[in-house]
Amino acid sequence: MKKIIFYLFCVTLVLSYSCEDEPIGKLNINRDTIEVDSELYHLIARIATLTDDPIDCIDFNYSFPLFVFDENLVFLEVTSITNNEQFSNFLSELPDSYSISLSYPITGTLNSGDLIDINNNQDLKEAIDAWRKRRISRILQ
Repeated sequence: MKKIIFYLFCVTLVLSYSCEDEPIGKLNINRDTIEVDSELYHLIARIATLTDDPIDCIDFNYSFPLFVFDENLVFLEVTSITNNEQFSNFLSELPDSYSISLSYPITGTLNSGDLIDINNNQDLKEAIDAWRKRRISRILQ
């Protein structure tokens, strides 16, 4: 009986302390940030929400991690974004002094139905700018 109790104690001890504070894997934090008070940030927010003037050029294919940084670009947290409503709510609650970054690559579906791979902030900005140019040219016609 003493051996069984000792064995259970040892197993409990090992299970209680063996995995504490051990990293599960390396988190690759994208430090190519987008400031909350920037044009690109506001464009992303318009994509993720149903506003009076939405940007419907890209539907993000969820889910993807979003990294949050404070005003000193110190990493604060990572959040898994799973849908437009969550993305929109999350973006609307961030202080203006914060920055975000997306975990690239992400994919999206263009309003034409084509898939697009977005590998960095520049790709995202170019996709939105291309939509804006097409929209302006349609308005001017």
